[in-house]
Amino acid sequence: MRNILLSVILSLPFLLNAQVETSKDFSYKISKPYQVIDGKRKVYFYKENQILSVKVIAEDVFIQKINSSEPALIKTNKEKLPENAVVESIIEFNNKYYFFYSLWDRPNKNEQLFYREINFENGKFEASTTKIITVNHHLSRIPIDNIIGFWGHGISNKFHFKMSGENSKLLIQYRYLREKRIDAINFDITGICVFNQDVEPIWNKEVKMPYTEKQMNFHDNWIDSKGNVFILATVYEDNRNHRREIPELEILKYQADSDTLFDLSGMDLNGKLITGIKFSESSKNQISFTGFYSEDPIQFQSNGLFMLDMDKKGNSRNISFFEFPNNFFVKPVDVQNYNTDLYYTEPPRPEMSDYKIVEKKTNKDGSVTILSEQQFIETITTYSKTGRHENHTYYYSDIVITKIDTDGKTQWMKKIQKDQFGYKGKGTMSFKYLSNDIYHYILFFDTPDNLDEQLDAEPYTYQDKKEAILFSYKISDINGEITKLPVLETESFNGLTLKQFYSDRIVILENNEFILEAYKKKKEDVLVKVRLSE
Repeated sequence: MRNILLSVILSLPFLLNAQVETSKDFSYKISKPYQVIDGKRKVYFYKENQILSVKVIAEDVFIQKINSSEPALIKTNKEKLPENAVVESIIEFNNKYYFFYSLWDRPNKNEQLFYREINFENGKFEASTTKIITVNHHLSRIPIDNIIGFWGHGISNKFHFKMSGENSKLLIQYRYLREKRIDAINFDITGICVFNQDVEPIWNKEVKMPYTEKQMNFHDNWIDSKGNVFILATVYEDNRNHRREIPELEILKYQADSDTLFDLSGMDLNGKLITGIKFSESSKNQISFTGFYSEDPIQFQSNGLFMLDMDKKGNSRNISFFEFPNNFFVKPVDVQNYNTDLYYTEPPRPEMSDYKIVEKKTNKDGSVTILSEQQFIETITTYSKTGRHENHTYYYSDIVITKIDTDGKTQWMKKIQKDQFGYKGKGTMSFKYLSNDIYHYILFFDTPDNLDEQLDAEPYTYQDKKEAILFSYKISDINGEITKLPVLETESFNGLTLKQFYSDRIVILENNEFILEAYKKKKEDVLVKVRLSE
């Protein structure tokens, strides 16, 4: 490919079906190719027509500046981490950019957390290195994949980061590596460290959880503008068999000088069971939650969404339920007549289970948009002479987008069907979201088999990292009407074959635009800028 910047409106060459006309809905710009940096960790930040890309290969950190208007790579700077450093997180906090890494001090048996600030303008580390946490204990690894709960199967970092809503406080948590392997007798010890907007310490403490690992499942955590920390968990009274009881919902509140436990289960839920819950946007005087409820105590199949407000003393303020439409559900499986010899060892999962809240957005007029996605892990455990082995399959399925009007009523609720699975975490799965005052856009990669499928048809399955089409689902903000449009085909886009097109490599810009960075073979990456029409 010649090194010529393409900045013309393109029609998609793979679209031979006259039923779909994309030239009116999208315009494209393609950058000159540039040398690939094949790091396992790639993070992108956008500000004022520029993108800051941070890519990590072992102890080498490559910081790239990208002109998002052209688009074009401006420059690449290489920085160095200390030997044996482990990348913990790369975040934007209070309009600054931080690179956190940990180091194990073997002689003193200390786990240490450091940060380097990244200068957005020159794309380099600032001169100083700051150590902010020292722990005299081995730490357990904490998952960062959005599919997993706070403590889950994922193996990644040792520190968990959470910012308060207005970026005035930063929470960093860690967990001791457990000394006892039996969940029924092990009590987690977690470290809670709170920092101000300049990443200066405010308070910290290590606390022993009030329940055993078997009794307690973490769901989410949150920090408010005053530096109070909240941990949301379900708690089982029976320490032996969870199937015999419905868990209690509790909030553990921690601050510098006290610890408090709030029990949510006593709230009036009209006989409904909560199947999924997480912290969401809140005011200064209350805590807010968004999640799902169930009317089925056996399968815990989701029947709809709920929103719950609570004051910081644990008193319920308001709860609202938003029921799924009947057309969301499929016909129940006849378990007695189900043929288990064909594909499965047990009946398929309920259609409306395993939903997670992905995003909750308060709009300019006070209405609320909630996006959720079916996410779950299937684990197969095998045993051999070398020990116990676990194989995980990750599933990202249907999306539900809900608009709540200013009166607190359902304006519309829509389900977008998809069926994605893979073996190495998120990869090319899940979705990206952007919106304006007129439309919502949901972007995700899907199998070409679904190109001509209707919105209400059961979708063909897409496997992570296989040939894909990037689809855009355009949703009217007024009535929820959905239009499905293909954006680009990864196997044949303007003469390019795109690889490594991970969903997290889609960078949302302004003015209905986004950029996808992908590998184009010959050890080169390329930037594809797409503008969505209104």
